[in-house]
Amino acid sequence: MSEQKRIKVSGKDLVDKVRQLVSRGDVRRVCLRDEQGSIMEVPLNTGDPASPATMLKAPVLAAIKAFSTLVNECTIDIEKVSDSQEEPHRVQPS
Repeated sequence: MSEQKRIKVSGKDLVDKVRQLVSRGDVRRVCLRDEQGSIMEVPLNTGDPASPATMLKAPVLAAIKAFSTLVNECTIDIEKVSDSQEEPHRVQPS
């Protein structure tokens, strides 16, 4: 189960806010929207614990930064892992 949240930020604060969300580690997906609709969807949880840190390197952050220069205000749709969601049970090899 996941929790969804929507926040509005100014264009100049967009990159910093996305970095902050990724560093929290509980965000699955980020969708950037302007007045006309969805512009960019970035999946963050691909099963590898290190993937959020490596995925949002230069190319994706450059795209987000370019988008942020074109808008005054942006909406970020955030899909988070619910606190009540448990990790799947993994069987240890014997």
